[in-house]
Amino acid sequence: MYVTQKAKLELGVAAGKASLILSVLGACSTVSRIVTGRLADHPRIDCIVLHNGAAIIAGVATCFVPMLNSYFLLMIYGGVFGTFTGALLCAR
Repeated sequence: MYVTQKAKLELGVAAGKASLILSVLGACSTVSRIVTGRLADHPRIDCIVLHNGAAIIAGVATCFVPMLNSYFLLMIYGGVFGTFTGALLCAR
């Protein structure tokens, strides 16, 4: 994951603090998998739409990474990316 390298090299964030971005990503992914699994079991939810929507949002969020110029924005990205990649993996 290059987000921690971006935080360390471009923003001058300490290594320990930069690794928290991955912790947020992992926590959001875990919660998202549980929620998405519950949603996917609902008869009115189309799993293909759920999967494709998550893939689009995760991809669009990644397109904005070069423009993220603060630690706070990288943390938000970690949360968004973790949430929607967790949903993406769960809804297959």
